[in-house]
Amino acid sequence: MSVVASLDEIVEAMELQSDDDSPYLSLKTGEVVVLSAEDIRHAENEEGIETLPDWQKDSVKIAKEVIEDEEKNYIPLPSEFVIHEYSIMEAFCYNQEVNIRNQLLNSI
Repeated sequence: MSVVASLDEIVEAMELQSDDDSPYLSLKTGEVVVLSAEDIRHAENEEGIETLPDWQKDSVKIAKEVIEDEEKNYIPLPSEFVIHEYSIMEAFCYNQEVNIRNQLLNSI
């Protein structure tokens, strides 16, 4: 069974991530889940969860699912530091015919 994921949601999560946020893609549902460092800490420690607001309890529950995910249903989305735009463009250029390849390589 294939799952449909929104490319817009994936790109948005990657663009908006910060040092305190970690986006994941659910391979089961296609949903993008963004976990805060605080949610992950609560999921790992399980202390003080009962005092959290309901919306945060839900986030901590999802964080716990991600942390304990032995079936690899969640994959982390790459950060901006992992994606090398120039390398992607260069690889594209090298896959073109010679006359176009040289023009493209000179352009980048």
